Amino acid sequence: MKKIILTGFIALSILFSTTSCNNDDDRESIITSADLPTTSDTFVSTYFPNATYLTVKKTK
Repeated sequence: MKKIILTGFIALSILFSTTSCNNDDDRESIITSADLPTTSDTFVSTYFPNATYLTVKKTK
């Protein structure tokens, strides 16, 4: 009996751990670096002078 309960618990744990991950891609949109606020652009250029933007995402 314990083996059946333990097996069921493990199966449910695996099921919930693989399906509960939520990807919030619907709340993000890709923007250009020109659309960044000036404070953000100033911060990046001050502290990371050699950095280049690969992708800029805006969270809604």
